[in-house]
Amino acid sequence: MDSKLIVNGVKQRDISSPTHVLDKYRYTNKTKIFYHPGRISEAKNQVVLCESFQHLISEGKDVVLVLSGTKQDMCIYNKLEPFFSDRIVYLGERSDVLELLAEADAMCLPSKWEGMPIVLLEALSVGCVPICAPVGGIPEIIQDGYNGFLSSSSNLDDYIEALDRYLCLTKEAVVTMMGHTKDAFNEYTIEKSSSKYCQYYECLLNGK
Repeated sequence: MDSKLIVNGVKQRDISSPTHVLDKYRYTNKTKIFYHPGRISEAKNQVVLCESFQHLISEGKDVVLVLSGTKQDMCIYNKLEPFFSDRIVYLGERSDVLELLAEADAMCLPSKWEGMPIVLLEALSVGCVPICAPVGGIPEIIQDGYNGFLSSSSNLDDYIEALDRYLCLTKEAVVTMMGHTKDAFNEYTIEKSSSKYCQYYECLLNGK
């Protein structure tokens, strides 16, 4: 299709007042908190997400998965409920997603399909390491092992493998990757996105 591609952009906000909502889930000084913000739906693949963390927890990994989002599909929510525990927590619908991303260690998005997720851009803006499935526009944003992790697919084993790769990082490597996520966000600011729209409209108005 002969068309113009203009990528999404989001506003970068300064999180100056942390909510500390996730503090109570850091059971030790080594606990890693993974956050998944997204409506409960088939697209977001939350059953595989919870199965992945159930596997990690059964192996003795010091991890916590926190989910939030509207209950769009009650059939899927009913499948998720048996997973909920002190280490797989559902917070319901939230208005402080960006603050929670800033407090979490990593953001999980094992989706079956996506466009270019706004929540991924928000994660980059606060340096929250994304661990995603390679669907939609996600591979255009994440360079695997550099500014986040891409699983080989949306399947259970592949997503567990991506989570394990994150858990194997040293503290220094995590800090470096967080810096790379923030650098990657520079291409997805709302200012750059709106500027590209204005330039394109001007071209159309001028008949170019």
